[in-house]
Amino acid sequence: MLTIIFAIIPVVVVTSLGYAFKHYKFLDDAFWVGADKLAYYVLLPSLFVRLTATAALEHNLLTAPLTLVIAMLLITGLMLVTRRAISSTPPAFTSVYQGAVRFNSFVLVALSLELYGDAAATTIAICIAVIVPLVNLTSVAILSRYGESTQTPSLTRIVKRLVTNPLIVACVLGLCLNALTSVLNMSLPTPFLNSLDILGRAALPVGLLCVGAGINLKLLGSWQIDVVVSNVIKLLIKPLLVMGLGLLMGLEGIIFAATVLFAAMPTATSAYILARQLGGEATLMANIIMTQTVLSALTIPVVLTLFEILML
Repeated sequence: MLTIIFAIIPVVVVTSLGYAFKHYKFLDDAFWVGADKLAYYVLLPSLFVRLTATAALEHNLLTAPLTLVIAMLLITGLMLVTRRAISSTPPAFTSVYQGAVRFNSFVLVALSLELYGDAAATTIAICIAVIVPLVNLTSVAILSRYGESTQTPSLTRIVKRLVTNPLIVACVLGLCLNALTSVLNMSLPTPFLNSLDILGRAALPVGLLCVGAGINLKLLGSWQIDVVVSNVIKLLIKPLLVMGLGLLMGLEGIIFAATVLFAAMPTATSAYILARQLGGEATLMANIIMTQTVLSALTIPVVLTLFEILML
């Protein structure tokens, strides 16, 4: 438990600095827009390219995203069946659902590197490449069915959004480079890898500062049942489900730990944008994002400690 807490503290500290910088106007609002864009479109993709291009690919790397896919589909089915019981209105259900299935990439990668090193971060990158399309498709489908917007995005627009997602593109590019170097029995140029390494190292501090800047502590006062349900599913039920599935799927070691960490992440800030665009309950979505981001600092150590006890 102490090791996990010590690994999480730096992430919490940097995130808190982002909140303080934004709250006390140390940096202009325009800075945060540019920094968020830089981290998402350049810095984090650079890290993913480096990790996937140089990774020693294992069988478990395919089992990890499959485990997460199964867990997500099970949760989606269960939430649809119990929709009327777990949410107050149909638009509220869309926010509860997004809160239960989305994840914060910056916190995820930062913690995986801090706790388990490059091997875990490589697993995370591949899992993101698999899960992001599924998360987006199911979220759009749920919002289109239960949201209040009359504008449903076309299939072409959804596919375009997925194939141009910088994180997916980065993972695919890295895996292609990995395969190419394996076939040709060669290494990637050192200056190229060093450039990616420099950019990748900047991804985590910049990304975490942006996560902190997006926190609004005023939203923590509204503890309606929809918030509680979404938080319990995402921060407790989902990681426990992934632990069980991982055992059945034969996951082990750092790859298993990274998969559980993936499941324990708070939801993504991008969920708010989708809720606002497609008729979800945007205020509720913002509340879920903020409460999960804060509470995850407490629930992640608990989940990972339970996982380590399970592995003894």
